[in-house]
Amino acid sequence: MARNSEKANLLLNKWVAMKEEHARGGPRAAEERRPYLASLCASLPDAERWRRQLIGEISRHVADVQNAGLGEARLRDLNDQINKALREKSHWERQIKALGGPDHAAASARLFEGEGAELPGARGYRYFGAARDLPGVRELFAAAAAGAGGAGALRRGRADLSRALTPDYYGWRDEEGGSAGFLVEREAAREVLWRAEGGAEWDAGAGAARAGGGDGAGCGGGGGAQHDLAPPPPTAEQIAAMLLKRRQAILMERYCGGESK
Repeated sequence: MARNSEKANLLLNKWVAMKEEHARGGPRAAEERRPYLASLCASLPDAERWRRQLIGEISRHVADVQNAGLGEARLRDLNDQINKALREKSHWERQIKALGGPDHAAASARLFEGEGAELPGARGYRYFGAARDLPGVRELFAAAAAGAGGAGALRRGRADLSRALTPDYYGWRDEEGGSAGFLVEREAAREVLWRAEGGAEWDAGAGAARAGGGDGAGCGGGGGAQHDLAPPPPTAEQIAAMLLKRRQAILMERYCGGESK
């Protein structure tokens, strides 16, 4: 009886010690609880340890998801946990790089690449093991492989669409003929028409100006359209005479005005 009570007290003491250590945040608590955000970890060794822990969890889940007898709900849950752990692992890899550690992104991208498969249009989410044979998922993979229309059809991203564009889409070959050659032809025809109309208007204006210069009444009584023509510019002799008259007026106002006072 005494021996049983001693065992119970020993276990109770161990449990109390573990609880106190966990409350203080000791080493055991640090091993059990992974930070919710990778950015909260400022230690490179701890970040490496959490990454290794995630890789171990992913490996175990990938091994478990191969069993098709677990049921649909369990397989979907395991597949979701694997994808969540993969995203968290990428966060820890970025944090390791930010802390000055090695860049694991290039190597880890190929770590579970052969285990999972992505559906077209669902980038970032992979199906592992027996999860690829779940109802609904199997049909999506079959439709994507066959290239059929509908929900499982292959969706082209923005980068694929950009690569398929040609210079004709931007109109860089409009002047080279081809499908846009009719634009050049129409522009040439319109240019000829505009030149003919402009020449006719110019000839009519020049004729009216000559008629107005020969006879002042001819412009108004010729029966044609009247044109308001600007007066001709003054010649150099006229400008010199105007300046001379202006200077004379200033001198007369300055000196003659002073004498009168």
